[in-house]
Amino acid sequence: MGRKLILPEDFKSHDFLKIMRTMKHARNRIRLLAMHHIQLGKSLKDVAKIVQYHWITVQQWLKRFKEEGFGGLYESQRSGAPRKIEKEAESFISEKLSKLSETKTGGYITGNQMHQIIIDKFSTKCCLKTVYNTMHKLNFSWITSRSMHPKTNIAVQEEYKQTLPLC
Repeated sequence: MGRKLILPEDFKSHDFLKIMRTMKHARNRIRLLAMHHIQLGKSLKDVAKIVQYHWITVQQWLKRFKEEGFGGLYESQRSGAPRKIEKEAESFISEKLSKLSETKTGGYITGNQMHQIIIDKFSTKCCLKTVYNTMHKLNFSWITSRSMHPKTNIAVQEEYKQTLPLC
């Protein structure tokens, strides 16, 4: 039998299950579940079997909880390349392209123009390929929309559709 766990003073007062149910991230839920089982008096090895992690990992979670509180349990940002186009620039691109496509005459903008707008407005250093990849990620498959001719008569088109012979 291992040594008795030294838990923080207010450890028993937390409702880890209730907090776990509100979490969206699966790793956070697993860590909170582990803390709940430790709260119930189970050993690190028993908890490790329940959550299917090594007992040293569970011990590290407990140590981080002691040092940092709940923030130590939650998933931290992973490493990787920084975003070249920030979220606000993405939402700007999406709004701009949506507005252009909704105009009656149809919107037209080239990738180079959009690239220049992003550089000027957001002072972002990125290449043209990044702009195209961002637009693809935002579900825009092309830059121009299908425009309507200024002399289009929708009533005539609808009448034509009604009289169109079936094959």
